Amino acid sequence: MRFLHTSDWHLGRALHGTNLIEDQAHLLEQIVDLVKRSDIEAVLVAGDVFDRAVPPVEAVALLNQTLNDLVLGLGLPVIVVAGNHDGPVRLSFGYRLMEPQNLHMVGALSGAAAPILLEDAYGPVSVLALPYTEPDAAQDAFGSEAIWDHDSATRVAMSRLREALPEVAAAGARSGRPAGPRSILVTHAFVTGALESESERPLSLGGAGKVDASALEGFSYVALGHLHRPQAVGKDSIRYSGSLFPYAFSEGEKSVTLVDLRADGTVALEPVALEPRRRVRKVAALMEQLLRGPEGVSLPPGTAPVSREDYIWVDLLDPGPIYDAIGRLREVFPNVLHLNRPLLEDGRARRPAPDHRQVTDGDLFQAFFRDTVGQELTTEEQDAFASVVDDLRQKEREE
Repeated sequence: MRFLHTSDWHLGRALHGTNLIEDQAHLLEQIVDLVKRSDIEAVLVAGDVFDRAVPPVEAVALLNQTLNDLVLGLGLPVIVVAGNHDGPVRLSFGYRLMEPQNLHMVGALSGAAAPILLEDAYGPVSVLALPYTEPDAAQDAFGSEAIWDHDSATRVAMSRLREALPEVAAAGARSGRPAGPRSILVTHAFVTGALESESERPLSLGGAGKVDASALEGFSYVALGHLHRPQAVGKDSIRYSGSLFPYAFSEGEKSVTLVDLRADGTVALEPVALEPRRRVRKVAALMEQLLRGPEGVSLPPGTAPVSREDYIWVDLLDPGPIYDAIGRLREVFPNVLHLNRPLLEDGRARRPAPDHRQVTDGDLFQAFFRDTVGQELTTEEQDAFASVVDDLRQKEREE
Protein backbone atom coordinates (compact mmCIF):
# COMPACT_ATOMS: atom_id res chain seq x y z
CA MET A 1 0.00 0.00 0.00
CA ARG A 2 1.27 3.45 -0.91
CA PHE A 3 0.04 6.37 1.17
CA LEU A 4 0.86 10.03 1.61
CA HIS A 5 1.81 11.51 4.99
CA THR A 6 1.39 15.25 5.50
CA SER A 7 0.65 17.51 8.46
CA ASP A 8 0.64 21.02 9.91
CA TRP A 9 -1.19 22.82 7.13
CA HIS A 10 -2.12 25.67 9.52
CA LEU A 11 -4.77 26.96 7.13
CA GLY A 12 -5.59 30.57 7.97
CA ARG A 13 -2.14 31.42 9.28
CA ALA A 14 -0.44 34.74 8.51
CA LEU A 15 3.26 35.55 8.15
CA HIS A 16 4.13 38.95 9.65
CA GLY A 17 0.52 39.99 9.10
CA THR A 18 0.34 38.74 5.49
CA ASN A 19 -2.50 36.34 4.65
CA LEU A 20 -1.09 33.08 3.25
CA ILE A 21 -4.30 31.47 2.01
CA GLU A 22 -3.32 31.74 -1.69
CA ASP A 23 0.09 30.21 -0.96
CA GLN A 24 -1.53 27.39 1.00
CA ALA A 25 -4.06 26.73 -1.79
CA HIS A 26 -1.20 26.52 -4.31
CA LEU A 27 0.56 23.87 -2.21
CA LEU A 28 -2.59 21.83 -1.57
CA GLU A 29 -3.24 21.77 -5.32
CA GLN A 30 0.24 20.26 -5.69
CA ILE A 31 -0.62 17.59 -3.13
CA VAL A 32 -3.79 16.67 -5.03
CA ASP A 33 -1.81 16.51 -8.30
CA LEU A 34 0.83 14.33 -6.62
CA VAL A 35 -1.87 11.94 -5.41
CA LYS A 36 -3.29 11.71 -8.94
CA ARG A 37 0.00 10.71 -10.57
CA SER A 38 1.65 8.57 -7.85
CA ASP A 39 -0.73 5.61 -7.34
CA ILE A 40 -1.45 6.74 -3.78
CA GLU A 41 -4.11 4.70 -1.99
CA ALA A 42 -4.67 6.79 1.16
CA VAL A 43 -3.82 10.22 2.63
CA LEU A 44 -2.89 10.76 6.29
CA VAL A 45 -3.01 14.27 7.78
CA ALA A 46 -1.35 14.35 11.21
CA GLY A 47 -2.95 17.38 12.78
CA ASP A 48 -2.94 21.19 12.83
CA VAL A 49 -5.12 21.39 9.75
CA PHE A 50 -6.15 24.88 10.88
CA ASP A 51 -4.08 27.50 12.68
CA ARG A 52 -6.66 28.13 15.37
CA ALA A 53 -9.70 26.48 16.88
CA VAL A 54 -12.11 28.90 15.16
CA PRO A 55 -10.62 29.22 11.66
CA PRO A 56 -11.46 31.98 9.16
CA VAL A 57 -14.07 31.26 6.50
CA GLU A 58 -11.54 31.08 3.65
CA ALA A 59 -9.55 28.42 5.55
CA VAL A 60 -12.65 26.26 6.02
CA ALA A 61 -13.51 26.67 2.32
CA LEU A 62 -9.99 25.63 1.29
CA LEU A 63 -10.09 22.51 3.45
CA ASN A 64 -13.52 21.64 2.07
CA GLN A 65 -12.29 21.94 -1.52
CA THR A 66 -9.17 19.86 -0.86
CA LEU A 67 -11.09 17.06 0.86
CA ASN A 68 -13.68 17.07 -1.94
CA ASP A 69 -10.89 16.68 -4.49
CA LEU A 70 -9.30 13.77 -2.61
CA VAL A 71 -12.33 11.88 -1.32
CA LEU A 72 -15.06 12.53 -3.87
CA GLY A 73 -12.88 13.36 -6.88
CA LEU A 74 -10.28 10.60 -6.48
CA GLY A 75 -12.16 8.18 -4.23
CA LEU A 76 -9.34 7.93 -1.67
CA PRO A 77 -9.55 7.27 2.06
CA VAL A 78 -8.41 10.35 3.98
CA ILE A 79 -7.63 10.19 7.69
CA VAL A 80 -7.25 13.45 9.64
CA VAL A 81 -6.47 13.86 13.33
CA ALA A 82 -6.77 17.08 15.33
CA GLY A 83 -3.63 18.90 16.42
CA ASN A 84 -3.16 21.32 19.28
CA HIS A 85 -4.26 24.23 17.06
CA ASP A 86 -7.47 22.57 15.89
CA GLY A 87 -10.81 22.74 17.66
CA PRO A 88 -11.36 18.98 18.14
CA VAL A 89 -15.18 19.10 18.24
CA ARG A 90 -15.45 21.45 15.27
CA LEU A 91 -12.96 19.44 13.20
CA SER A 92 -14.84 16.19 13.73
CA PHE A 93 -18.34 17.62 13.16
CA GLY A 94 -20.44 15.05 11.29
CA TYR A 95 -17.67 12.44 11.26
CA ARG A 96 -20.16 9.56 11.44
CA LEU A 97 -21.76 10.85 8.25
CA MET A 98 -18.35 11.17 6.57
CA GLU A 99 -17.05 7.68 7.39
CA PRO A 100 -19.09 5.89 4.67
CA GLN A 101 -17.33 8.14 2.15
CA ASN A 102 -13.94 7.10 3.64
CA LEU A 103 -13.31 10.50 5.19
CA HIS A 104 -12.23 10.00 8.82
CA MET A 105 -11.99 13.25 10.84
CA VAL A 106 -10.85 12.26 14.33
CA GLY A 107 -11.00 15.31 16.59
CA ALA A 108 -11.96 14.35 20.13
CA LEU A 109 -10.26 11.48 21.95
CA SER A 110 -13.60 9.73 22.24
CA GLY A 111 -13.61 9.33 18.46
CA ALA A 112 -10.37 7.34 18.48
CA ALA A 113 -11.92 4.18 19.85
CA ALA A 114 -11.23 1.66 17.08
CA PRO A 115 -8.79 1.17 14.21
CA ILE A 116 -9.70 2.42 10.75
CA LEU A 117 -9.36 -0.52 8.38
CA LEU A 118 -7.79 -0.16 4.96
CA GLU A 119 -7.05 -3.04 2.65
CA ASP A 120 -4.76 -3.89 -0.24
CA ALA A 121 -3.78 -7.07 -2.11
CA TYR A 122 -1.97 -8.41 0.97
CA GLY A 123 -4.80 -7.98 3.46
CA PRO A 124 -5.92 -5.47 6.07
CA VAL A 125 -3.97 -2.47 7.26
CA SER A 126 -5.00 -1.05 10.65
CA VAL A 127 -4.73 2.71 11.11
CA LEU A 128 -4.90 4.04 14.67
CA ALA A 129 -5.83 7.73 14.63
CA LEU A 130 -4.89 9.49 17.88
CA PRO A 131 -5.54 13.24 18.02
CA TYR A 132 -3.51 15.63 20.15
CA THR A 133 -3.68 14.20 23.66
CA GLU A 134 -4.21 17.01 26.15
CA PRO A 135 -3.73 15.51 29.64
CA ASP A 136 -6.94 17.05 31.05
CA ALA A 137 -8.97 15.85 28.06
CA ALA A 138 -7.38 12.40 28.34
CA GLN A 139 -8.36 12.18 32.02
CA ASP A 140 -11.95 12.97 31.08
CA ALA A 141 -11.95 10.52 28.17
CA PHE A 142 -10.25 7.58 29.90
CA GLY A 143 -10.87 8.17 33.60
CA SER A 144 -7.33 7.15 34.49
CA GLU A 145 -5.45 8.41 37.55
CA ALA A 146 -2.17 7.47 35.83
CA ILE A 147 -2.31 10.60 33.63
CA TRP A 148 -0.32 13.66 34.71
CA ASP A 149 1.48 14.83 31.53
CA HIS A 150 1.47 14.29 27.76
CA ASP A 151 3.63 11.16 27.91
CA SER A 152 1.42 9.38 30.45
CA ALA A 153 -1.72 10.54 28.62
CA THR A 154 -0.38 9.13 25.34
CA ARG A 155 0.56 5.82 26.96
CA VAL A 156 -2.92 5.38 28.45
CA ALA A 157 -4.56 6.31 25.13
CA MET A 158 -2.31 3.93 23.19
CA SER A 159 -3.04 1.04 25.56
CA ARG A 160 -6.77 1.48 24.87
CA LEU A 161 -6.29 1.71 21.11
CA ARG A 162 -3.99 -1.31 20.93
CA GLU A 163 -6.63 -3.54 22.50
CA ALA A 164 -8.45 -3.83 19.15
CA LEU A 165 -5.39 -4.78 17.08
CA PRO A 166 -5.43 -8.54 17.82
CA GLU A 167 -9.01 -8.69 16.55
CA VAL A 168 -7.94 -7.06 13.28
CA ALA A 169 -5.09 -9.52 12.82
CA ALA A 170 -7.44 -12.44 13.49
CA ALA A 171 -9.89 -11.10 10.88
CA GLY A 172 -7.08 -10.99 8.33
CA ALA A 173 -6.10 -14.58 9.09
CA ARG A 174 -9.71 -15.75 8.70
CA SER A 175 -9.88 -14.07 5.30
CA GLY A 176 -7.08 -16.33 4.07
CA ARG A 177 -4.68 -13.41 3.52
CA PRO A 178 -1.45 -12.94 5.45
CA ALA A 179 -2.27 -10.21 7.95
CA GLY A 180 1.32 -9.57 9.07
CA PRO A 181 2.43 -6.79 11.43
CA ARG A 182 0.81 -4.07 9.32
CA SER A 183 -0.48 -1.18 11.37
CA ILE A 184 -0.07 2.58 11.16
CA LEU A 185 -0.36 5.24 13.85
CA VAL A 186 -1.33 8.82 12.96
CA THR A 187 -0.90 11.26 15.84
CA HIS A 188 0.11 14.78 16.85
CA ALA A 189 2.75 15.11 19.56
CA PHE A 190 6.19 16.46 20.47
CA VAL A 191 8.37 13.36 20.56
CA THR A 192 11.50 13.58 22.71
CA GLY A 193 14.68 13.95 20.68
CA ALA A 194 13.09 15.67 17.69
CA LEU A 195 14.26 19.11 16.54
CA GLU A 196 12.00 22.14 16.89
CA SER A 197 11.51 25.03 14.47
CA GLU A 198 10.93 28.70 15.15
CA SER A 199 7.33 28.73 13.90
CA GLU A 200 5.99 26.15 16.36
CA ARG A 201 4.13 27.12 19.50
CA PRO A 202 4.87 25.08 22.60
CA LEU A 203 2.48 22.38 23.78
CA SER A 204 3.48 23.18 27.36
CA LEU A 205 6.42 24.44 29.38
CA GLY A 206 9.18 22.64 31.21
CA GLY A 207 9.22 19.50 29.04
CA ALA A 208 5.85 18.24 30.29
CA GLY A 209 4.50 18.34 26.74
CA LYS A 210 6.97 15.78 25.36
CA VAL A 211 6.24 12.13 24.58
CA ASP A 212 8.93 9.46 24.60
CA ALA A 213 9.22 7.54 21.32
CA SER A 214 8.85 4.25 23.21
CA ALA A 215 5.15 5.07 23.70
CA LEU A 216 4.68 4.91 19.92
CA GLU A 217 6.55 1.71 19.05
CA GLY A 218 5.11 -1.44 17.55
CA PHE A 219 3.79 0.00 14.28
CA SER A 220 4.88 -0.37 10.70
CA TYR A 221 4.86 3.42 10.43
CA VAL A 222 4.12 6.34 12.77
CA ALA A 223 2.89 9.47 10.95
CA LEU A 224 3.62 12.42 13.24
CA GLY A 225 2.49 16.02 13.24
CA HIS A 226 3.37 19.10 15.32
CA LEU A 227 7.06 19.77 14.57
CA HIS A 228 7.55 21.70 11.34
CA ARG A 229 10.90 20.25 10.32
CA PRO A 230 10.74 17.04 8.20
CA GLN A 231 12.64 14.44 10.24
CA ALA A 232 12.74 10.92 11.59
CA VAL A 233 12.80 10.30 15.35
CA GLY A 234 15.01 7.41 16.42
CA LYS A 235 14.25 5.33 13.33
CA ASP A 236 12.95 6.05 9.84
CA SER A 237 9.51 4.57 10.48
CA ILE A 238 8.68 7.22 13.14
CA ARG A 239 8.58 10.42 11.15
CA TYR A 240 7.42 14.04 10.98
CA SER A 241 6.47 15.09 7.46
CA GLY A 242 6.92 18.77 8.39
CA SER A 243 4.64 21.73 7.80
CA LEU A 244 2.97 22.63 4.51
CA PHE A 245 4.72 26.02 4.29
CA PRO A 246 7.77 27.64 5.96
CA TYR A 247 6.00 29.69 8.63
CA ALA A 248 9.24 31.37 9.77
CA PHE A 249 12.19 32.89 7.93
CA SER A 250 14.59 30.42 9.53
CA GLU A 251 12.87 27.37 8.00
CA GLY A 252 13.92 25.60 4.83
CA GLU A 253 12.12 23.87 1.99
CA LYS A 254 9.03 21.78 2.76
CA SER A 255 7.94 18.33 1.63
CA VAL A 256 5.42 15.55 2.06
CA THR A 257 6.30 11.89 2.54
CA LEU A 258 5.32 9.02 0.26
CA VAL A 259 5.29 5.73 2.19
CA ASP A 260 5.25 2.29 0.57
CA LEU A 261 4.00 -0.30 3.06
CA ARG A 262 5.15 -3.76 2.03
CA ALA A 263 3.48 -7.10 2.69
CA ASP A 264 5.86 -7.87 5.58
CA GLY A 265 5.17 -4.56 7.35
CA THR A 266 8.41 -2.82 6.37
CA VAL A 267 8.30 0.58 4.69
CA ALA A 268 10.13 2.54 2.01
CA LEU A 269 10.03 6.33 2.26
CA GLU A 270 10.27 9.05 -0.38
CA PRO A 271 10.15 12.73 0.66
CA VAL A 272 8.65 14.84 -2.15
CA ALA A 273 9.51 18.54 -2.16
CA LEU A 274 6.75 21.12 -2.52
CA GLU A 275 7.26 24.12 -4.80
CA PRO A 276 5.85 27.25 -3.12
CA ARG A 277 4.18 30.09 -4.97
CA ARG A 278 6.52 32.42 -3.12
CA ARG A 279 9.61 31.41 -1.15
CA VAL A 280 10.41 32.70 2.33
CA ARG A 281 13.80 34.41 2.27
CA LYS A 282 16.22 36.06 4.65
CA VAL A 283 18.75 38.25 2.84
CA ALA A 284 21.55 40.54 3.97
CA ALA A 285 22.78 43.26 1.59
CA LEU A 286 23.40 46.96 1.06
CA MET A 287 20.57 49.20 -0.12
CA GLU A 288 22.13 49.84 -3.51
CA GLN A 289 22.46 46.09 -4.10
CA LEU A 290 18.84 45.40 -3.23
CA LEU A 291 17.55 48.22 -5.43
CA ARG A 292 19.11 46.41 -8.42
CA GLY A 293 16.55 43.65 -7.91
CA PRO A 294 17.14 39.88 -7.69
CA GLU A 295 20.48 40.10 -9.51
CA GLY A 296 21.82 42.27 -6.71
CA VAL A 297 21.19 39.61 -4.05
CA SER A 298 24.03 37.18 -3.38
CA LEU A 299 22.98 33.72 -2.13
CA PRO A 300 24.89 30.56 -1.15
CA PRO A 301 25.68 28.14 -4.00
CA GLY A 302 22.84 25.76 -4.83
CA THR A 303 20.16 28.13 -3.50
CA ALA A 304 17.22 28.92 -5.77
CA PRO A 305 17.39 32.50 -7.09
CA VAL A 306 15.38 35.21 -5.39
CA SER A 307 12.13 36.27 -7.04
CA ARG A 308 10.67 39.76 -6.79
CA GLU A 309 7.51 38.16 -5.35
CA ASP A 310 9.23 36.21 -2.54
CA TYR A 311 8.44 36.92 1.12
CA ILE A 312 11.60 38.62 2.34
CA TRP A 313 13.24 39.54 5.63
CA VAL A 314 15.98 42.09 4.97
CA ASP A 315 19.06 42.66 7.10
CA LEU A 316 20.06 46.03 5.66
CA LEU A 317 23.84 46.39 6.04
CA ASP A 318 24.15 50.15 5.42
CA PRO A 319 25.59 51.76 8.59
CA GLY A 320 23.90 55.17 8.25
CA PRO A 321 20.28 56.36 8.14
CA ILE A 322 18.27 55.81 4.93
CA TYR A 323 15.06 57.68 4.15
CA ASP A 324 11.96 55.45 3.75
CA ALA A 325 14.06 52.31 3.39
CA ILE A 326 11.22 49.79 3.49
CA GLY A 327 9.07 51.85 1.10
CA ARG A 328 11.87 52.01 -1.47
CA LEU A 329 12.60 48.30 -1.08
CA ARG A 330 8.94 47.40 -1.63
CA GLU A 331 9.05 49.12 -5.00
CA VAL A 332 11.47 46.36 -6.04
CA PHE A 333 10.39 43.52 -3.73
CA PRO A 334 6.71 44.15 -2.89
CA ASN A 335 6.64 41.40 -0.23
CA VAL A 336 9.36 42.69 2.07
CA LEU A 337 7.78 41.76 5.41
CA HIS A 338 10.50 42.79 7.86
CA LEU A 339 13.44 45.21 7.80
CA ASN A 340 16.30 44.86 10.29
CA ARG A 341 19.15 47.39 10.65
CA PRO A 342 21.93 45.49 12.48
CA LEU A 343 24.64 48.13 11.83
CA LEU A 344 22.71 51.35 12.34
CA GLU A 345 24.44 53.28 15.14
CA ASP A 346 26.40 56.34 13.97
CA GLY A 347 28.35 54.16 11.52
CA ARG A 348 29.65 51.83 14.22
CA ALA A 349 28.83 48.12 14.16
CA ARG A 350 26.73 46.87 17.01
CA ARG A 351 25.49 43.44 18.01
CA PRO A 352 22.02 42.65 16.66
CA ALA A 353 19.31 42.47 19.29
CA PRO A 354 18.12 38.94 20.05
CA ASP A 355 15.10 37.79 18.06
CA HIS A 356 12.14 37.81 20.47
CA ARG A 357 10.47 35.04 18.41
CA GLN A 358 13.07 32.57 19.66
CA VAL A 359 12.62 33.43 23.35
CA THR A 360 10.16 31.23 25.26
CA ASP A 361 7.58 32.43 27.78
CA GLY A 362 9.60 30.73 30.49
CA ASP A 363 12.79 32.55 29.45
CA LEU A 364 11.01 35.90 29.45
CA PHE A 365 9.50 35.37 32.90
CA GLN A 366 12.81 34.10 34.28
CA ALA A 367 14.55 37.27 33.06
CA PHE A 368 11.74 39.48 34.42
CA PHE A 369 11.88 37.77 37.80
CA ARG A 370 15.67 38.04 37.92
CA ASP A 371 15.61 41.77 37.11
CA THR A 372 12.83 42.65 39.56
CA VAL A 373 13.55 40.33 42.49
CA GLY A 374 17.28 39.85 42.08
CA GLN A 375 17.28 36.05 42.25
CA GLU A 376 16.52 33.01 40.12
CA LEU A 377 13.18 31.21 40.08
CA THR A 378 13.08 28.03 42.14
CA THR A 379 11.96 24.77 40.54
CA GLU A 380 8.62 25.02 42.31
CA GLU A 381 8.10 28.58 41.02
CA GLN A 382 8.97 27.50 37.47
CA ASP A 383 6.44 24.66 37.72
CA ALA A 384 3.76 27.06 39.02
CA PHE A 385 4.40 29.47 36.14
CA ALA A 386 4.31 26.61 33.62
CA SER A 387 0.98 25.41 35.01
CA VAL A 388 -0.60 28.87 34.69
CA VAL A 389 0.66 29.31 31.11
CA ASP A 390 -0.52 25.82 30.13
CA ASP A 391 -4.03 26.67 31.38
CA LEU A 392 -3.99 29.91 29.36
CA ARG A 393 -2.82 28.05 26.23
CA GLN A 394 -5.66 25.59 26.64
CA LYS A 395 -8.21 28.42 26.91
CA GLU A 396 -6.72 30.05 23.80
CA ARG A 397 -7.09 26.82 21.84
CA GLU A 398 -10.70 26.42 22.94
CA GLU A 399 -11.57 30.03 22.09
